[in-house]
Amino acid sequence: MNAPLPFVLEQQIGSESGIDTQPVLLVPTASRVIPLRRLLARHELGFNVTVDSLGRWVESLWMLFGDGSTPISAEERRICLISLLEQSELDTTDGIVEAACRIAREGLPVVRISDAQESMALVPEPVPSSSAPHSLESVSHAPMSVSPSPESTPRPLEPASLSPMEEALAQVLESYRSWLRAHQRIEYAEMLSLLPHRIDATHWRVLGAFFLADSLISFEREFLGALNATLLVSGSNEAFNDNSKRAVDKKKPSTSRKADSNACYRAHNVESVETSRAPELHELSHLLFQRSASSKPVNASGAVRVALACGPEAQLLSVHEAILDAVKGADSEQDPSIVVVLPDPLRQFTFSAPLLAQQGISCACQGSKLLCDIDVGRALIDACTLVDDAAAETALAADYSYNPFAGIWYATAFYSDKLHRGNRLIEQEELLCDLAGHAEEDLQGLIGLIEQDDLPQALSVLESYIVRHFSSQPGYAAEQFAALQYVSRVVEAALAIGKSPAQMIRHVETAQIPLAFDTDSGSQINDQIDSQIKDTSQIKGTHRVLFCILDEAAALEPASVHTIIAADMTAQSYPIVENVDAADTLLAKWGLVTTDNKMAASRQKFSAVLLAARNRVVMQRTMHNGLADEEQPAALFEEVLDCYRGDPTSRDSDDTTTRVPISLAPFTHLSGEEHLVENTLGHAQRVASEADRPIMGSITPQARTFIVLNRRYHGRTFPGMDLSASQIESYLECPYQWFAKRRLKLESLDEGFGPAERGTFIHAVLESFYLRFQAEVQPKVTPSTLGQAREVMQAVFSQVAERQFTDRHLVGNRYVPINAWEERQRDKVLDQLLDYLEFECRLLPSFEPWKFEWAYGEDTPYSYAGCNLVGRIDRIDRDRAGRVVIIDYKSSLSSVYRLHADSSDESSTFELPAKMQALIYAKAVRDTLGCPIAAILYVNPLDASIQGAWDAGQIGLEELPFAPADARAGRIPWCDVETFDALLDRCELLVGEHMASLANGEISPTPHGPDACRYCPVIDCPNRLEKRRL
Repeated sequence: MNAPLPFVLEQQIGSESGIDTQPVLLVPTASRVIPLRRLLARHELGFNVTVDSLGRWVESLWMLFGDGSTPISAEERRICLISLLEQSELDTTDGIVEAACRIAREGLPVVRISDAQESMALVPEPVPSSSAPHSLESVSHAPMSVSPSPESTPRPLEPASLSPMEEALAQVLESYRSWLRAHQRIEYAEMLSLLPHRIDATHWRVLGAFFLADSLISFEREFLGALNATLLVSGSNEAFNDNSKRAVDKKKPSTSRKADSNACYRAHNVESVETSRAPELHELSHLLFQRSASSKPVNASGAVRVALACGPEAQLLSVHEAILDAVKGADSEQDPSIVVVLPDPLRQFTFSAPLLAQQGISCACQGSKLLCDIDVGRALIDACTLVDDAAAETALAADYSYNPFAGIWYATAFYSDKLHRGNRLIEQEELLCDLAGHAEEDLQGLIGLIEQDDLPQALSVLESYIVRHFSSQPGYAAEQFAALQYVSRVVEAALAIGKSPAQMIRHVETAQIPLAFDTDSGSQINDQIDSQIKDTSQIKGTHRVLFCILDEAAALEPASVHTIIAADMTAQSYPIVENVDAADTLLAKWGLVTTDNKMAASRQKFSAVLLAARNRVVMQRTMHNGLADEEQPAALFEEVLDCYRGDPTSRDSDDTTTRVPISLAPFTHLSGEEHLVENTLGHAQRVASEADRPIMGSITPQARTFIVLNRRYHGRTFPGMDLSASQIESYLECPYQWFAKRRLKLESLDEGFGPAERGTFIHAVLESFYLRFQAEVQPKVTPSTLGQAREVMQAVFSQVAERQFTDRHLVGNRYVPINAWEERQRDKVLDQLLDYLEFECRLLPSFEPWKFEWAYGEDTPYSYAGCNLVGRIDRIDRDRAGRVVIIDYKSSLSSVYRLHADSSDESSTFELPAKMQALIYAKAVRDTLGCPIAAILYVNPLDASIQGAWDAGQIGLEELPFAPADARAGRIPWCDVETFDALLDRCELLVGEHMASLANGEISPTPHGPDACRYCPVIDCPNRLEKRRL
């Protein structure tokens, strides 16, 4: 970017030249080193000038003038502190880890434990040589009272009292300091405090360029002061807080470590020396963040513009249009560079880069991704977690197996996922063997290497795999290599402190991995963009667009770019942060006061970003979120707009549509979401045809023949739909629920420990109970045999419970507890079944259990309502007259299982019962076995209750322990139905009408009651009557 050289920068570097002094130009971030070197070279000032970031220059000085100790890396610091925290009483949450790392880096010289704790410190054992890795165990519980060297910074004599948690963290930091000494490592703040005593400050002429006013930590300020450095402050230095007004060129000694960014060194405000910007931008910079009701608003002339997206679908296009508009307005510029500032630059870059490249516009991106969001990083985290956890994590195994670096074919991954999740007793060893065995040859040894904790070799395997399989995708490969490089540093750090690399990798999943992409460099280009750019030689590089985050943009030189586009300026993307965090509080108690106001720091960054623009600033945000709710603008966005309002405290005069000040309305562009193709592709395109939006519950005529698949019975098929009684009942409850659960099979693959598994288990126990009881005692439980029945029940329960673990044919629907709570739940079922036996004595006393799990329709399907049925009936009881009662076990009953409402109104019309399953069973028994039906009962053995229907002409209430209301609601005759046979025939007739609708493709979401929605997997159904239960 061909920016003019700021006057102060040119003056400082170009003056006072001498052979005994070395000019040093320090910049806030490493990414600005090369651009600034190029800037100096273009102005013939780069000879013999050291340009570096402050942190890297301090480390290089220490390597020359230090005591031989090695600066600790960020990875070593994090791993070491996590290890010490794990051995302390503190948790290793992200917040505590981040606070510990920040205190260690910025303030370790002032850390001290309380006098009581210090007096208890033990004299440590002699530490071994630092030439080999050592464990942290020897220092974590034996705090060392390290005597400060004469060079070290003295600690406060009377620190503020610490809370127990702060004391524990201080103890961890003290142990960390001991580990540093034992292994010849040194922290950043320690280098800063010691270097002034080891170097000749007159040898360097140091200039800090474009730093924010409060961006330096206390030890950095003291270090620069000791070197008589000059700081070129970027961003407005006024009205951020009460402590921010400082004199230029003021120099004084420091008596404390307060947050005075001008203490000990000279400071120049960039705005005071920069005059090459548009007048409106210059005026805005002076008024921003200090606007009062009495000050005049900024005169809008088009240098500041607003871009609004109606919703998230228009967000990407809105920013892209702002870029194109800036390019158009910059045609006369020699180097019309544009910087797009937003929280997620990679997303916008992926959208805009191919479109810009087609117009000959080059662009670059400085972004980052979480390690866990990069494929190879996620694969390593998953694999290390699977190996390290004793329990078999099937969901994590699924996540790993679908990863491209697992080397597992997708179809195999889906199949093995189903098997793993359907077996809650799967062992870790079996899971890992499956994952390793299904991997392709290049990656079969990866799991084994991680099990052996040989992470260096595992990384080598992955590097080779990337080279062999992704060399044709340079952008993707570069992203994976960046993640591997970071993991490699973590592994080295873990080995250096004697910790397991596999265990430590799990703690860095949220690490940010810097990524850079550039359409001028084929090796760095993102593959999604590369596939859309046909000829990179057409990229002229005349216009340059950079996508980056706020922190990177804040380090830009003043007036160095044509346009700044501050995008996605919503409260969600730029929230107002708390002024003081845990690290600030603890450092303050040790006398190290940090930045007073984090909102002020955010304002300084934003002010520095705006200062980088010469000609134009575009403020962009989304007005509504994905739910069409209003999206609140960021505070920084509104503070800019306040500079254009006649009264900054009022919004009454704003434009009603865009909600921007009237003076900015002519320079505001609103992007809608109605242009779906353009919003998605970034440009208009002719639509060949449009398809109607699919309507929930509709089936095309071509698909209707597949709505129910035919079943083969010993090689034969039969006309009609092949269903079951429970499927018919499900369809009657809600057609779309049936379609989702039974046809699409949207239920979970996981073998659980819920009502479904419990119900299957209870069925098996009750069937085994009566088979054994009838063989050993008598056909029916009576009061005289209740004691024997309980003995049989206990024995059978134990056998069936044991079979859940041993019979692999049951896998997928077993009732197997895997923890103490689940064992108690299972044992509670035994108590409930023992209590149920007394109820069993009163249930159908003149009947005897006759058939258990009776199957029908297996060889030849049973025809019912135009459907072919096959199924099993839990239990059939029969009396001496040959009448039968159909029993269906349920572990939960409600009034929905009643035959009809409890009403004395004899004129009410007949309606299908809500629950039809047992009635269908009864029709199959009557037609197949020729038995008269006396009743159908739904029996809940867990609370000894029944619901159902009974024929008053064939059976009396002395056989049926109904509750009074339930007895009335199940009684036949009812309406115009006089007998049970008539009930069964009427029900089949009405069910047939519904089945005809199913055959015609009718699957609309029409629930007939809340029960239909209770366990329905279609969460977003517009007709849902009740929230889904998990």
